[in-house]
Amino acid sequence: MKNKPDLAGRNEGVALVVVLSLLFILTILAVAFASAMWVERLAAWNHANSVRAGALVNSAVATAMNEVNLYQAGKCYPRFTNSADALCSGGSTNMMTDLLTGEAYALIPASLRADANAAATNCRWSDVVVDGKTYGRIAYVVVNSSGLIDVNRAGGNPRGWSTNISQIDPLNLLD
Repeated sequence: MKNKPDLAGRNEGVALVVVLSLLFILTILAVAFASAMWVERLAAWNHANSVRAGALVNSAVATAMNEVNLYQAGKCYPRFTNSADALCSGGSTNMMTDLLTGEAYALIPASLRADANAAATNCRWSDVVVDGKTYGRIAYVVVNSSGLIDVNRAGGNPRGWSTNISQIDPLNLLD
């Protein structure tokens, strides 16, 4: 009788190839998962910093409003001082050197920029402390623009797109 060739011996390496292929696929999945989690961690960190920055802005506005209220206590009309129409943060740490720059400076009416610049030279950082932990520092300048014309109320009837100076009618300010 003839010996039949042993077919089982030819398939011995298949198990090794299948196991190595599965290991390779699992490694690729693990690397993809790790890189995706790294990106998610960075996104979460960025969002947390954005929330902290928003909270500091809200804190700065609330602190500035409180300081203006304390400064105006007992006065019947918003008046800062006889010499200046600006009030700045009076914290306890380092002086501010470049508080009014760029977009912030452009938002101040031209007639009040000198007072704002004078006040800004005396601004100091105020620490934001909650339960003994410092979360950041804020500094601000409050500019008194209460005596300026409200162009939304000074317009003639009907008010157009504000392309012509004749649309401003001072008589409408009296009502």
